[in-house]
Amino acid sequence: MRDITLPPALLTPADLLLHTRAGVFGAAAEEDALLQQYIAAATRAVETALSRRLMTRNVLIEARAPFHEFWFPVAPISDVLEITTIDPDGAEISIDPGAFVLFAASTSPRLIRRDGFAWPDRFANAPIMLTVSAGEGADPEQVAPQYRQMVIQLAAHWAQNREPVVVGEVAATVPYALAMQFAQERFIAQDNSVYCP
Repeated sequence: MRDITLPPALLTPADLLLHTRAGVFGAAAEEDALLQQYIAAATRAVETALSRRLMTRNVLIEARAPFHEFWFPVAPISDVLEITTIDPDGAEISIDPGAFVLFAASTSPRLIRRDGFAWPDRFANAPIMLTVSAGEGADPEQVAPQYRQMVIQLAAHWAQNREPVVVGEVAATVPYALAMQFAQERFIAQDNSVYCP
């Protein structure tokens, strides 16, 4: 699974500074690039821990044919944009996304083959590439507040504890409240496995 398009940033450095004590960062304008790195890394870490995409983007996911039902390893999925496969001769073949029904639940999205569509025998165990639109929304305000808060807390934690090892002091771990949010919000598949992109 890989992201095909890059979404806009979920937060700005100003959003992060509102959460923290601005004095911790010194001159905020000089730190914007560093804060943007923390925000990007925290967003990706939260997405990975939750097996979710926060800001909407196109994602390429590989499956294997034939399948009647395919459970997506990430949530939420709002649309199936394209389905392709490679035939035994090496040619790329498009499959009509209308041959499937998307159950776009925000916690357990899946794709089910419609009655009347049959996989050709030559597609047995062939890779199926699904291009989907995944994410909570295109605007940061569409992302659920708990997910935004998790990104803020993690980015702020990293900004305030920049060094992984502190000599003579106890190193700071991820705050307990953040660890609890991860445990509550992660996406667990139908078979109870936890997906990590």
